[in-house]
Parts: sequence; C-alpha cells; structure tokens
Amino acid sequence: MTGPPPSMPSDMSWPPAVILGLDSSALEVCRCLGRRGVPVVGLDTRTSIAASSRYCRPQLCADPRIKGAQLRTELTALAGELGSRPVLMPLADDWVVFMADHRAGLETYYRFVQPSSGLLSELTDKGTTYELADRHGLDVPRHVVIEDGSDLARVATEVGYPCALKPARSPDWRQPEALAALSGEKLLYANDAVELRAAYERASPFSQRHLVQEWLPGPDSDHYYVVSYIDRDGVLRGQFTHQKLLMRPPGRGVGCLIVSVHQEGLAARASHFLLSIAYRGLVGMEFKHDRRDGRLKLLDLNPRWGQGDSLAAIAGIDMAWLYYCDCLGLSPTVPDHYRSGLRWVHLRAHLAATWRAHRERRGSIWRNLLELRGRLHHSVLALDDLSPAGWMLHDMLGARLGSVAGRRHQRQASSRKRRFHQQAEDVRTKGRLP
Repeated sequence: MTGPPPSMPSDMSWPPAVILGLDSSALEVCRCLGRRGVPVVGLDTRTSIAASSRYCRPQLCADPRIKGAQLRTELTALAGELGSRPVLMPLADDWVVFMADHRAGLETYYRFVQPSSGLLSELTDKGTTYELADRHGLDVPRHVVIEDGSDLARVATEVGYPCALKPARSPDWRQPEALAALSGEKLLYANDAVELRAAYERASPFSQRHLVQEWLPGPDSDHYYVVSYIDRDGVLRGQFTHQKLLMRPPGRGVGCLIVSVHQEGLAARASHFLLSIAYRGLVGMEFKHDRRDGRLKLLDLNPRWGQGDSLAAIAGIDMAWLYYCDCLGLSPTVPDHYRSGLRWVHLRAHLAATWRAHRERRGSIWRNLLELRGRLHHSVLALDDLSPAGWMLHDMLGARLGSVAGRRHQRQASSRKRRFHQQAEDVRTKGRLP
C-alpha cells in the first residue's frame, strides 16, 4: 500500500485536511486519511453519511452554487481556526467549480493541487471535454452540442438514435429543482426524435447547454474507470483501473459493484492524454467498450475523487494519500503494481440497482445477488467505523417507512375523493345527501 515518506518522523502532526462534500465518496476519503492520523474536517450544505464517521469533524457551510463569496469567507475563518494551512480537497463538481472561481483567494489559506482554471473550465463542460479528447486522439461517441431547441434537428444525421441527453455542466442538474423534476437522473434516454424533444423540454429549464451523444449498446460490465494522479510537477504518480459490474441506474449511472482490473493499453492512452493537456491533480476517466467497432470510448471525465476510488487504496495505491502528500510537497512511495480481482460494493445502491434492473427487464435478481458471494470490500461497513452503517440503516428504514406512510396517505386521499364525488353525484341526481 502507498506509504508515508521514509524521511517523515512517525510522530509528526499532520496538517488538517478539509474536504468539501460529505456523501458516501467523502466517507472513503475520511477513512483513507483518518486511518493515517490526518485530522479531517468535512464541509457540506446538509448532513450526509460521512458526517457520522469517527474520522470526520463535520461542519455545515454555505452553498457553493449560490453563496460562493460567503463560503469563501467561512473557509477563510476555518483556516484561521485550524492553522497549519490545511489541505483542501473537493469531492463533487460543484466544489471543483467553486475552487476554480475563488482560486486566488483560497491559495493564501489552503494547499491544493488543481489544473489551471482555463483547463478546468474546459473539463467541466462535456462538449469541450469531448472536443479536447478528440483533438488528442481519444475515441469519443458521436455527439452534438445543443444550444437551443433548433439544434435537435441535427441529432438524426450527426448522432442517430437511440441517444442520451446530458447537461453540458453536471451541476446544472444537481439543483434541488432539477433533481425533483428529473428524478435525479444523470442523463435522459431517447429512442427517437419525439422522446428527445420531450427530454429536452424537461431539462431545458435547468440548463441552457446540453450534449446529445449516441447510445453505446452493451452491459454494465463494458464500463471501465481509470483513476490517475499527476503531481504538481507533471509526473504521473499513480494509476488504477476498475471495471463496473453493476451500475445504478443500470446502464447509465455510478458503479455500485466494481472490480480492480489491469487494462494497460487503456491506462496508457488515458495518461498520454492527461500529460498532453498538462493536467495536475486527481482525475477519473470513464470509458465504455463499443462492441460495434471494438473501441474503448471516453464517456466522462471527473476532475476530482469519485465513488469507488477507495478500492485503489485497498489494491495498493492510495489516491487520497497521494493528493494529500503532494499538497505538502512530499513524495510517498508508490508500488509499481496493484492487485487485480478485488471487488467493492455499495450495498444499498446495489440492491436498488438490482430491483430496478429487474423492473426494466435488464437483468436477473438472482444473478445480481449471487455476485455478492465471496470476499467484498464495502463502501460503508467498516469494523473500525460502524456509525456510518447505522446511519445508512436508519436512513433506509426511514425512507421505507416514509414510503409506506405515503402510500397509506394516498389511499386515504383516494377514498376521500371517491366519497366526495359520490356525494356530489347524489346531490345532482337526488337533490340531497344520503
């Protein structure tokens, strides 16, 4: 496993790490750093699962999308409280964009490694990311950028059907209103022009710029995710690849059951691209094998930590530790090889994905459940940090009871509505109530 620099004393007091965002991927970072003795402070706009970890000191903060100036003021005050110029690490696109927008003010108080603001602006837009990848020799799906409704006519000739509609900038669909209207989907699938127009009309209130890409056929297991860390001097320090075995939602979501694999050719192409564009820091790149032509095509690029990246640490390459040490100007020892065949699961998401795949006739419940046999590394359950598992169980039961209560309320409302209509009919036909 990636270890501390040999020159560092074992009793050194590590500067705190401040992580932005406290979802389940943040829980993995808290544990990776906390187990090495790094104090971790986690900020988010709401209480999430990582806040329950013994390795995290949670704190509520302003929303980076709408109160960026206030959040910067809060972070400045926090840095003064913590001292030692803490390490700052974003865990979602909203936070990445915030840090890029306020880079000059944050660098005085925090240590972090990011690409240039100009490059980040390109990489947080799916349209410009695809253009950049295409220029540097990476295969990408056929696609078209949609600026307004009139561009939809181009899809039939330039992309074809079926296709998928995505926001050019992912944070646009993570606004509370968008999450409710779009059911939390990362993309909207369309079989034809009518469905695409309906999808665009649903999404257009929340994002002005969209990407429509061809739908690549094939199962979840055709997806590969390459995680790379390039230090501030432009040296590739670590790289790790996992294969997705099951996704939530099936075919178009995040991996909830993954396995470590070696894909040397794919990893080499990913690192060549990243070095060519002078990338710095942590990045994840998702590819899908297109069975029609045998090529691995770039689907997405995330300039941050992603869910499941902790499997890299289990396999031998701790990306969170690499980032932290690089921020401090240190160079930990990195093994030349990582273990393949290790499996990681987000159990709650796996069960939800299994049920949804069954309802959509995309897979067998029993086959998906049988994949849980054998040794698994769990995203939430950890013997040295049990509180998050209790938090998840409480949240699952609360959601289930809320769903039961909601259905009961709907039945009662329907019954009252039927009685009302019956009374109205009696008044109309008999002139009186029964």
